[in-house]
Amino acid sequence: MTRLYKTKKRVKNLGEVYTHQYLIIEILNDMPPDAWLPGKTYFEPACGTGNFIVEILNKKIKHGHGILNSLSSIYGIDIMKDNIDECRKRMFTICINNGLKKNDWPKAINIIKRNIIVGNTLDLDIDKLWND
Repeated sequence: MTRLYKTKKRVKNLGEVYTHQYLIIEILNDMPPDAWLPGKTYFEPACGTGNFIVEILNKKIKHGHGILNSLSSIYGIDIMKDNIDECRKRMFTICINNGLKKNDWPKAINIIKRNIIVGNTLDLDIDKLWND
């Protein structure tokens, strides 16, 4: 995403400002190598349209982790439904672009829907999160 924000009103109401891709890549490249070992989980508490988590997904796949395993270890929450919709689409597109087999599409979609959700991280009751 090249813009820092969607509208000035959203910045004022939500503090919604996006991190540039070049900075995200720089941050992820500065992480220690063991950050990309299998079993590492990533959580973005205000994921927006997914700028961080799509790069994390790309990096995990480039480190040889399977697409579905990579998806299963990435979580994101955002207060705005339109952001979550865009984030989910971006993640699914990355999966397809990295060779996700068509018969695995439903699995990937289910993982993305389960792991990338609309909510307010500050008010989240995790005991009720998956019990509804």
